[in-house]
Amino acid sequence: MTTAYRDDLEAAFLRRDILFGRRLSQLARVSHEVADIHAARSARIAFGACAAAGALAMGACAAARMLDQGLASSRDLGVLTAILVGTWPMAIVAHAVTRALARRRFETRLAASIARSGDPRADLARLEDADPRGMAMEIVSRAEVASVALPLMGLALLLPLTLHLLVALALSSGSGSVDLSGFDGWICWSVLFVGHAHLVLAALCWRYANKERKLPGETVRRGWRSEAAVALGLTALSAVVPTIVYAPVLVLATGAVPVALMFYLSARGLVREREILARQSPA
Repeated sequence: MTTAYRDDLEAAFLRRDILFGRRLSQLARVSHEVADIHAARSARIAFGACAAAGALAMGACAAARMLDQGLASSRDLGVLTAILVGTWPMAIVAHAVTRALARRRFETRLAASIARSGDPRADLARLEDADPRGMAMEIVSRAEVASVALPLMGLALLLPLTLHLLVALALSSGSGSVDLSGFDGWICWSVLFVGHAHLVLAALCWRYANKERKLPGETVRRGWRSEAAVALGLTALSAVVPTIVYAPVLVLATGAVPVALMFYLSARGLVREREILARQSPA
C-alpha cells in the first residue's frame, strides 16, 4: 500500500508538472499590451476617483461654510480654492502610482492562478480549469465601465471651476498681484446655483459609460458627438433651476468645448483598447 501510494503521488506530481508547463505557455502568450491596458484602466479609475472625491469634499466644505457663515461672509481664507487646486496634483499622483503598481499586481495575480504547491492533486484540479489568457481578458474587461465613467465624472465635477479659476487668474494678472482667497466666494455661489448641474453631468457620464459597454466599437466611434451634446444639453437644462437664464448660459459657455473633448478622447481610447483586446482574445 505504501508503494502504491507513493507511485500514485509521483504520477500526480508528473501530471501536475506537465499541465503546469502548458498553462505557463498560455500565460506567456498574454500580450504585454493587455497588461498595459489593465494598468491604464486602473490608473484612470484612480485619477477619476481622486478627482471626484476632491471635488465633492470642496462642495461639502462650501455648503458647510454657507450654512455657518452665509454667502455674505468676508472670511474668504482660500481653503476651498486650495482644495480645488490641490486635488489636481493628488489625482495625477494617484494615476501615476496606480499605473506603476497595477501591472505588477496583474502579472502576480495571473501567475498565482497557475502556481504549484506541495499538494499535486489540488494543483491538478486547479490547473485543469485554469485559463490564464481568459482570466487576463476578464480582469481587463471588468474594469472597462469604471475606467470610462470615473475619469469623466471626476472631470465633470472638478474641471468647470478650474476653468473659472484660470479665467480669474488671467483677469487679475494685470493688477500685478494675485489673491486666490477671494475665489472661495465664487466657489460658494457656484455650489449654490449650479452644484446640482455638476452632479447631473457626472451622472450622465456614468450613464454614457454603461451605455457604451453594450455597443460595438464603430458605434462608439461615431456616437460620442450626440452623447456629448445630450449630456451638455441636459446639464444646461438642469441649471434652469434656480436662475432660469444665467446659469444655463454659464454652463454652456464653460462646458461646450471641455465636454466634447472629454467624450471624444474617452471614445477614441475605448475603441483603441477594444481593438487591441480583440486581437489578443483567446481563440
